[in-house]
Amino acid sequence: MAWNYAELSKMAKDSGGPEKLVELLVKSGEKKILPWVGVAFAGGIALTVGVRKIIDYLAQKKAISTAEVESAKKELIQGIKNYDVTQAATENEVMQEPDGETDEAIEAN
Repeated sequence: MAWNYAELSKMAKDSGGPEKLVELLVKSGEKKILPWVGVAFAGGIALTVGVRKIIDYLAQKKAISTAEVESAKKELIQGIKNYDVTQAATENEVMQEPDGETDEAIEAN
């Protein structure tokens, strides 16, 4: 990077010396960056709120899904138990036929 020292020297003289010129340049940089700090702060807040809402939404969907799975499990288990009870009752009826015939023999006649 090439510096034009003649221009810097003139600017330093107009500003009251090299130290004052450097301070002036630093302060002008601070003034330019200050709005960006505010934008970054506001953006960070908005991003945090948005991410939090997304996390809450997904957690709620997971809770609903878990409840649905549990309900389906209970329904399936109860259905199997009901089927087993019905099958056991049917088997007991077949075994207790008075003349020893099974359902298949009766259907064949």
